[in-house]
Amino acid sequence: MDLELEKQGSKNAYKYVFDAKYRIEMNPNSSFYPDTKPGPKVDDINTVHRYRDSIVYENPDSRFAFEKTMFGAYILFPYAEEEVYKNHRFYRSIGSVNIGGLPFLPSATSLVTKLLDHLITDSPESAFERATLPAGMEERIRTVDWNKRDVLIGLVTDSDHLQLFLKSKLYWTRRFDKVNLPIRYVALYEKGSDIRYYGELISYGQRKRSQLPGASKHSSKDYHVFEVLQWLKSFKLRNNSEK
Repeated sequence: MDLELEKQGSKNAYKYVFDAKYRIEMNPNSSFYPDTKPGPKVDDINTVHRYRDSIVYENPDSRFAFEKTMFGAYILFPYAEEEVYKNHRFYRSIGSVNIGGLPFLPSATSLVTKLLDHLITDSPESAFERATLPAGMEERIRTVDWNKRDVLIGLVTDSDHLQLFLKSKLYWTRRFDKVNLPIRYVALYEKGSDIRYYGELISYGQRKRSQLPGASKHSSKDYHVFEVLQWLKSFKLRNNSEK
């Protein structure tokens, strides 16, 4: 299955391939397999790798004439232990080269859902930066505005919420309009203080408050949930009361 996305602010199509295979490597201790846990077959990964890199199209408006159309490729294989698989080499490779495998069964869909949320909400700049480019391509793309940032400033009302956000690598709010997607970064503004933490967005979704960390009297309410790669410490902003 091919997934094609159009992103706000970009004229390009972002394409991804999901290839369902009904087989799994159950002998990961063999000498040729790159991990010690069950996962997709090596030859399936190699096939989807070649498939992604072989598809090009002729672009008459580009100085490069032929361009690749696929930004990522993923094998779907029958495996139920999603938490165990998160440490698998073929799962970590999705974050580095956008090629890998994902468990996919009626009872195991969370990693596929997380990736889809990530691809859909990703900004054009983030999608492009994760693409695997030929050596020397950086010299060709100096016109890209790498300083452009799409940032959500999230209000943090108290220290308890701050600790929940930092520990879970999440930020949630009821006040958000999806017309503002895609965004690239989330910054935490602590009420009456500063912006001390920010993180790169990796997924967006909606959940009931009861599905999120910490107790709340709004457990049945729907919240917008933003997951970041990690919270980074920002430089401290001087407020108006400081001299």
